[in-house]
Amino acid sequence: MKQFMNGFGEKRQLPRWLCDRNFSVSVIIDDHHYPMSVVNFNHLGIGLFCGERLPEVVHCTLALSYHSDWIQLRDERIPVTIVYANETEVGSDYGLKFELENSSTELQEALLEIENLLATKQCHGDRYGLFG
Repeated sequence: MKQFMNGFGEKRQLPRWLCDRNFSVSVIIDDHHYPMSVVNFNHLGIGLFCGERLPEVVHCTLALSYHSDWIQLRDERIPVTIVYANETEVGSDYGLKFELENSSTELQEALLEIENLLATKQCHGDRYGLFG
């Protein structure tokens, strides 16, 4: 068993933080909105779950809103690349990478602020958003 456990490692460049209830997202493909449940987040990408399967595309748009006492993003449209897709019996998991090269500095800073807020909550024992 010890040899097996040595094989574990971080798959991502940066950790992703569990999302709180302040997120609202949908994936837009060919003008159709697919409502998604958010799973995890960092300023470079987001993990999502959908009860239905998305069409076979690599590039699409994410409509992202985040509302808290400190951060207000309203329906930001972010180009994304789907880097991970896994179909399960109850829905599909997706990993999306933000394509921020042509995005505003304000949006990039807001994504960093959201990441820092999620990290702070989880480092203070509220990993699952139960206390606020």
